[in-house]
Amino acid sequence: MIMTTVEEYQRREELLNKAFYKITSVMKNLGLDCKLKIVYEGANPTYATLNIKSDRDDVSDVCETYYVDGWTYA
Repeated sequence: MIMTTVEEYQRREELLNKAFYKITSVMKNLGLDCKLKIVYEGANPTYATLNIKSDRDDVSDVCETYYVDGWTYA
């Protein structure tokens, strides 16, 4: 098992937040509100929930949960 230091964990979160902020900015300009929630068990992510709300008629709302184990979604 590879142990992640607190600094590595914080840096990874910082990079993910920066990338997701840029994605949400672009989506907001397109009339989409996007939220991502990542749930961790210790230092490892267990699942992520993506929630997209649309103000547009041609784009439907999305709410999906992706699990790390095998990368399945529900």
